[in-house]
Amino acid sequence: MASSVDSRLLKDLLHLLLSDLRSPVADLLSYLLPMQAHVQAGEYAELTALSAFTLRYSERLLSVIDLLLDVIRDGVVKLATDRLSLHTVVENVRQAVSTRVAALRIVLHNHIPADLPRAVLDERLFTQALINLLEALFVVNSAAGNLHFWASYDGTSPRFQLRLHDERSSTDAAALSALFESPLSVLLSRHNSLRVILSRVIIRAHGADIQVVPAAENGVVLNVPLPLRAAEPSVKRLVAAPLFSDQPIETLGDTYA
Repeated sequence: MASSVDSRLLKDLLHLLLSDLRSPVADLLSYLLPMQAHVQAGEYAELTALSAFTLRYSERLLSVIDLLLDVIRDGVVKLATDRLSLHTVVENVRQAVSTRVAALRIVLHNHIPADLPRAVLDERLFTQALINLLEALFVVNSAAGNLHFWASYDGTSPRFQLRLHDERSSTDAAALSALFESPLSVLLSRHNSLRVILSRVIIRAHGADIQVVPAAENGVVLNVPLPLRAAEPSVKRLVAAPLFSDQPIETLGDTYA
């Protein structure tokens, strides 16, 4: 195998894993008593809603744990890619964060054309990366307002351009740059940075970095340019250490374990 994660990275990942994942596990456990109460009361509509939520939440948590276990144990990030509709991926993301955005009075729009060519992505990991990106964004700014997903396809490159436009006037571009563009080595030393790190690492594994730019009219745009690094679906084992490094993504190439 090629180079695995070094001891410092391993220590930082273990610390983040233990500190950041304890809260989601506690959240899941907190739903068990309400579910039991709904069963005893025969309130099956409420039970169905709670069950669906806990299932989605558990699947998301498992994807994070699986990713980190692969990194810690084998030093790799596994990508099982397929041809996916970006419109459908974003719809799944909207559903996953629907409760959160409703509570914050945020409206998340999906403007991605349904007939856009399909992208070659790992569905579970890329969906989780977008969820983590949004959740990190909500921590920086929890104000009400509108967020818009857009995407386009350039067949000459070829590449997709995925964009998230946060048009809320209170969004601080400098704060987002510090979050999504600061060195990963810095983020690894920060508490509660796991969702940002995982989002960036997964997107880097797909051949892109997150770019923060001021919007032409108002707000901030997060750009994710996705090159077509694989024409066909495949299963890859990418060496994790370069993905967690501060090396520019364009110099990484497809590094396999």
